Amino acid sequence: MNIARDGDEPIKQRLLRIREVAIYLGVSESFVKNAILRGEIPAVRIGRTLRVDKQDLDKIIVTHKKGVAV
Repeated sequence: MNIARDGDEPIKQRLLRIREVAIYLGVSESFVKNAILRGEIPAVRIGRTLRVDKQDLDKIIVTHKKGVAV
């Protein structure tokens, strides 16, 4: 996801909202919320909202990746 102001280079968004995490992982928002509550996905509280670092998600994906025959 990129954010840019007129004439500026795009800023790649590092902290994702719950909905964005769900889309990124292909799961429901409730799954993401529960995974955060269980400590499976680290999150940062900014004000009243939870944000997840995209780099943490990428590490989780690599850690859990398994060879699956298709």
